[in-house]
This record gives sequence, structure tokens and C-alpha cells, in this order.
Amino acid sequence: MAGLMEVVNVIYRNVDGVHVFTSEDVRGLYVADRDPRRAYEDVPEALHEMMKFKGVEASYSPDMSTEEFLRFIGYLTNDIPHPSVLAAQNVLYNRAA
Repeated sequence: MAGLMEVVNVIYRNVDGVHVFTSEDVRGLYVADRDPRRAYEDVPEALHEMMKFKGVEASYSPDMSTEEFLRFIGYLTNDIPHPSVLAAQNVLYNRAA
């Protein structure tokens, strides 16, 4: 990872009931929690800390609201895929102005 990125692609997976967020754009990013809301809302702070660790001062916000994300993964409709399924979904985080 070099320099300031305008958009960070974050990969979401449900791993045995744990909601996991990682990124190939920001190596070392790892956020996980059994509560998908808490995990999703922790990603921007984790991105900020990872970027700061790499010498870049930047804040990021997700492309969709928490409610939109919870609908996206089927959480609000109780339509969550089986926890052992590792279907990756991309969530974009944009650099805040």
C-alpha cells in the first residue's frame, strides 16, 4: 500500500457466525465480531488506525449505511447464509474529505 487511497475495498465474510472484514488494499486490516452491526461500524476506525500506522492520516466511511449493509447480508430479514459459507462480498469505503 503506497500513499493515500481515495477508496478502500473491504471484503466481508461470514465465517462460522463471525462477521469478518479484511482488505487486500490495506494489508493487516482485520475486524471480526459475532454482531455484524458492531463489526461493520468498527471498520472505519480500524482503517484510520491502520493508515495512521502506515504514516498516512486519513479517515474513511462506508459506501452504504449500517442498515443498508445489514439488509445486504440478509441480517434484517433473517435470511443469513449458512455460517460455514465463505461467500466474500465487497464493501467500498471512501476517504472522508
